[in-house]
Amino acid sequence: MNCDRLKSVTLNSNAFISADYRSSSNLGEIFGSQVKEYVLSGAIRRIGGYAFSSCTEMTRIIMGRNIERIQEYAFSGCSKLEEVYVKNPEPPIIFENAVHANGYYAILYVPEGAQAKYKETDVWKKFARIRTIKDESQTCILAIKSAVGGCVEMGCNRGVCYTFTIKAETGWQVSSVSFNGTDVTANITDGVYTTPLLQGDSELNVVFEMDAESIDDVGNVDAYDNLRVTASASTVYIHNEGDSVNSSIYTVDGKQAKSLVIPHGTTRIPVQPDNVYIVKVNNRTFKVAL
Repeated sequence: MNCDRLKSVTLNSNAFISADYRSSSNLGEIFGSQVKEYVLSGAIRRIGGYAFSSCTEMTRIIMGRNIERIQEYAFSGCSKLEEVYVKNPEPPIIFENAVHANGYYAILYVPEGAQAKYKETDVWKKFARIRTIKDESQTCILAIKSAVGGCVEMGCNRGVCYTFTIKAETGWQVSSVSFNGTDVTANITDGVYTTPLLQGDSELNVVFEMDAESIDDVGNVDAYDNLRVTASASTVYIHNEGDSVNSSIYTVDGKQAKSLVIPHGTTRIPVQPDNVYIVKVNNRTFKVAL
């Protein structure tokens, strides 16, 4: 099956999804690891072991209201999960090892009135953020995360564009802007950004960088141009087009959260959500809100 361009898959067969894929081709091998979203209909009651273990690019899973059980290692390969929807008001049984460690940084969406149950249930309570599924009305939430004053969430209308003027405080400049995980910095003119038509809850992330004049030693100009930092969904992304560089991430109170070497390419660094971080890469300093 050639599914290289397939990005979203909807499954309706309980027999198909509930099988144990330990010794057979799992869904990532059947549809391709490039699929970003899986939607499980109300007919699905059980997710078999290792079912999504090869779905390395999946960012969203939507489970219907009848899901009852999630077997071992079901999502063990899903390190890029950003959104998990469970429409069952009763927390399904889920094995301790069902979710990749990075998966708990995803936002868990549950039915209205069910948050307390999920927060008290083993495994589900590991998710750092548990929110209520919004109804399918014309309203949605746009979360604006700009490392200044915390996160601003504003009620918006679906099908409408919104325009913002982004200003940096003294000593800083806008480094990158991401909308729902996509780098949209190139779409900014004179600090003004207009969103696409909103289709649902969305997130706008702004990363600031300390002005070059404020840095004692900028270092090699080519290396300087080869680095970019973006952010989305409790994740810092460092894009490095040059040689390996050293990086450290600090909380705003000066505590070191991460220290690592950034190789050539894009490095994905999950961090605790709802915090502001200082990201240092060589002699460059960035400020990120997640």
